[in-house]
Amino acid sequence: PLFVRAGAILPKIPEDVMTLVPRLDDRRVYELYPGPANSIVDFEGRRLAASASGLRITGKPARITIVWRFQGPKTVRLNGKPIVVTGRDDSVQVTFEHRGQSALVW
Repeated sequence: PLFVRAGAILPKIPEDVMTLVPRLDDRRVYELYPGPANSIVDFEGRRLAASASGLRITGKPARITIVWRFQGPKTVRLNGKPIVVTGRDDSVQVTFEHRGQSALVW
């Protein structure tokens, strides 16, 4: 089992990646857990700051997937434009190209 604090933002790499060599893969995954707003700086210096209805990401470009665990929004806007939300049994997610600054609102 994995125990996380309420409101945690858990940075990850995709499950099919076996190395952190940045030239091989620029995909990053961030899991958001229900709870109070939180912020982190990840292992590459990217800053993620969450609020009750949004997430602001600044830093190094990457292909980012945001996964909401156990509860998530039905609609999400990326920099003011709608983005596709996909779902599974225990989570929903969005994937997008982060180019230095990204603002998600739900």
